[in-house]
Amino acid sequence: MAKYKIVIPKAGASNELGTETKLYELDEIVDAKEPWQKEMMGAFSDNGWAIEVKVDAPEEILVLMLVIGGCAGVRQMLLPDMGNK
Repeated sequence: MAKYKIVIPKAGASNELGTETKLYELDEIVDAKEPWQKEMMGAFSDNGWAIEVKVDAPEEILVLMLVIGGCAGVRQMLLPDMGNK
């Protein structure tokens, strides 16, 4: 499943039949799950209106920090100094 970032706002289909449209806005991330979405985003990309991107969820970044930095290091970054309470 490909994801695309809109770099030039354009109107496009919002359903498979093309009977409804929407404005795809600047910096919007479109998750092209269905064949019609992939085809439309391919056309957007070909015209320079969108680029294919890889998006990492914030939860994935936090898990990576825990694995690399260890729990104590992350705890110090996220929690204020509480002393010995």
